[in-house]
Amino acid sequence: MKNIVIYTLILSGLLLIGSCSSGKKGNADFNKLLEQGRAKLNSGDFTGALADLNQAEKLNNKSAEVYYWIGRAYMATESAPYSKTLENYNKAISLNSDYAWAYCSIATVYDQLKDQGKACEAATKSMAAFEKQGIKPEDQMIYKQAEMLKQENCK
Repeated sequence: MKNIVIYTLILSGLLLIGSCSSGKKGNADFNKLLEQGRAKLNSGDFTGALADLNQAEKLNNKSAEVYYWIGRAYMATESAPYSKTLENYNKAISLNSDYAWAYCSIATVYDQLKDQGKACEAATKSMAAFEKQGIKPEDQMIYKQAEMLKQENCK
């Protein structure tokens, strides 16, 4: 469902995830590169976004958020089988097993690939992670997207 991918990209531009979750308060360069990468991604500069996000990853390769955003940049540019996209989303989850946004993005990829089993599994994990953390106002639309993906793929 190409509309879901477009919807997700637009939605990410409208929502703020909040301050960087790198855990390195003093790492201003990392935070600046992450923010620049997100801004470029949201404005459609995918090449610039990848450059900034890859630089941020070099400064902090323990940040789940940077891998999530790298995955988002690849999702905007890559076509099936979305190997770099999935690699980065999975890296984000390996660093934060409750990364609900990453699970929802994985569900979107598998929905695009028509793999209902994996899309269902990822959407279910996304919803569970959101529910475990408590669904914040900025999470509402992504939670609903995960819910929609689950309804479409868990049959």
